[in-house]
Amino acid sequence: MARITIDVDLPPEVEVTGYQRYQDGHGLEVRWPLPARCRCEKCGHDDVAHIEFKTIPQAIRDLNLWEQPCFWIYQAPFHRCARCNYRQHIIPPFKRKDVSYTYRFEQFVLRSLIGSTAEEVARRLGISAETVDRIVENQLGVTTAFRLPSDGACTGFSML
Repeated sequence: MARITIDVDLPPEVEVTGYQRYQDGHGLEVRWPLPARCRCEKCGHDDVAHIEFKTIPQAIRDLNLWEQPCFWIYQAPFHRCARCNYRQHIIPPFKRKDVSYTYRFEQFVLRSLIGSTAEEVARRLGISAETVDRIVENQLGVTTAFRLPSDGACTGFSML
């Protein structure tokens, strides 16, 4: 069997533990250090982390690899509070809560908007234009009440 090495610029303390090829995409199995202590967001109890893992792996979009979609795959960890039994997800250091893509992918989408419309970027990356809008909102830290123009190129934002 042939072996290859791929240089991937990973965030600190994130490591690749495996690789899977699936149709026209790539899957990198990743892991990162988990916290030793957790504070329950429901009751506020601070305790040693009681880590459990979801049984179904999570796959989130990352930067393309060889011009094909690449996903980071991991077992989603959560902390179960010893006091109230609340199940609290531990958010990986490379993504936001409630999204299925990495910070790096968000930044790439934002850079791709220079000279392109949201629809063009969405079509090129295989995501929805609404996802592009949500990424812009997250990256700029503002809630946009407007839709990115579909008839012209998005060349910048004026914050007056």
